[in-house]
Amino acid sequence: MNNSDIQTFLTLVNTKNITRTAQTLFISQPTVSRRLKQLETELGYTLMIRDKGGKQITLTPAGEAFVPLAEQLTNLWNRMRQIGDGGWKSSLAVGCTDTFNAAILLPFYVSLWTERRNNLSLKIATHYSHHLYEMLEIQEINLGFAFHYLDFKNITAEPLLNEAMFLVQPDAPDTLRREIIHTDELDPDNEIFVSWETQYEIWHNQWILRDHQPGLTVDTYLLLRELLQVNHSWAIAPFSVVRQLQKDTRIYVSRIKNDVLPPRRMTYLLRNKNESATISRVTNLFIRHLREFLQIQYDDVPESVHIYEP
Repeated sequence: MNNSDIQTFLTLVNTKNITRTAQTLFISQPTVSRRLKQLETELGYTLMIRDKGGKQITLTPAGEAFVPLAEQLTNLWNRMRQIGDGGWKSSLAVGCTDTFNAAILLPFYVSLWTERRNNLSLKIATHYSHHLYEMLEIQEINLGFAFHYLDFKNITAEPLLNEAMFLVQPDAPDTLRREIIHTDELDPDNEIFVSWETQYEIWHNQWILRDHQPGLTVDTYLLLRELLQVNHSWAIAPFSVVRQLQKDTRIYVSRIKNDVLPPRRMTYLLRNKNESATISRVTNLFIRHLREFLQIQYDDVPESVHIYEP
């Protein structure tokens, strides 16, 4: 089994087409077929089935099960090559949600990148919370940050921080400019809704939705930022997102006046219980630097952001 065969298989998984795979890898179609056959012969089972025309492929159950293993083999192969090239770096794959990446981890990544701390090679992935648990379970990532607590046998979910929620509007002449606002004072049809986490959704259903639907639902920081430029729009967001919005655009921020305030957004630090000693060392180092960074970033607002001790 060699890396070329594995790479050809993974490219076929993505393209589902022999011709496109050959074009992507700059090889001939017979070479694609030969590499796949070599891999199947060595493994002893069929990975893919061709259609009648011979160009389109479909994964067998065994092929689907082999995909994550092939990805892990590719990562190991690349790391072994780095050692041989004398360019070894500690490698870490980190996964988290879009808004946590944009509002909290992005400036942290910048500091790591510019300082080149500890010769660390980072792979950053953005996914929904439940996908992060699944990716960590098969060790496709080494570390995750999620807003939902899920019970997975091989994963620990440790509270990292929680944040107060604020109401944000465009900084425009006709904005309702009050330090404290009740959500009943705003038109629900103009709301930009983000599903921050489960408890927030419950609160939102009780205090805002009632018989309405949000005017717009988004799931990325970029969409939230751009849509908050529309007059009369409004949203509720955790402190870290609000602070990043203040850096990126002009917004008006208010506290929430409702009798029951929205629950603070909790972020969980996810790790695989079966991580290797090498991954554990690199992960511990990454987390230590991150905690130091968070303490500096939010030291002036302890009422808005609470950072949990390890």
